[in-house]
Amino acid sequence: MIVGVGTVALDTVETPAGSVRDVPGGSALYFAAAASRLGPVAVVGVTGEDFPDEPLARLSARGVDVSGIVRVVDPTFRWHARYDGWGNRQVLSVHRGGIVRRSPVVPTAFRNPEALFLGSTAPAVQSEVLDQSGAPGLVVLDTMPHWIVEGRTDLEALLARVDILLVNEEEILMLAAESDEATAAGAVRSLGPRWVVVKRGARGACAYGENARLEVEAVEVEAVVDPTGAGDAFAGGLVASLARTPRPSVAHMREALGVGAAMGARAVGAFSFSGLT
Repeated sequence: MIVGVGTVALDTVETPAGSVRDVPGGSALYFAAAASRLGPVAVVGVTGEDFPDEPLARLSARGVDVSGIVRVVDPTFRWHARYDGWGNRQVLSVHRGGIVRRSPVVPTAFRNPEALFLGSTAPAVQSEVLDQSGAPGLVVLDTMPHWIVEGRTDLEALLARVDILLVNEEEILMLAAESDEATAAGAVRSLGPRWVVVKRGARGACAYGENARLEVEAVEVEAVVDPTGAGDAFAGGLVASLARTPRPSVAHMREALGVGAAMGARAVGAFSFSGLT
């Protein structure tokens, strides 16, 4: 089984293709929707009592085990962004509240998974989830600029415990305090991860490992409707592809990058995670 943990959110998004308000999103849902296309997946997260039932029912109908998502009295994490025609994003508002710092309980049945994805949320929460997860075969970590700044100490401690780090071009330079991507990836790998995968959006992705540098092009799409969640969908494809290879070879990683790129392309074709279900 693959287990993914992350945010369960309500997104308001404006793009040249249109706009939506309070649609289901968050790293946990995009990851689960993508990974479930390749194998069994369970998802762990915390959301508010105001989060609708339908998105979780939709994932459950696809075979995703959503029993690890719990509801609390805090309001659901909300996020509002606007994208221009080139995919540049302007975040208009973020309402995290206390909910993103709540650590979910990992059900006993979810422990010792073949692969564990620690989606972007507070590093202290990611660490607590890892502590609860027994001995995952593969641990993959994602983060974002907010946590690199606000949770750097916890994040750096967590890097020593993971196999693969997923970041975008901005995040890898910020995390390593370097101006060159390859140098930054090497510096971060020295902290623990065997692979650093840099997501480059419309330019694909690049993976840095020991004596290895792999690149994959983005999959061409007819029209980009909503770029939100593409990175988490990429992670779903990548992790599901590597779930049975806890020490991925160069060949395995190359294949997984391609699957991740395909899932990212599916995600951007529709608002919310509809393109993946």
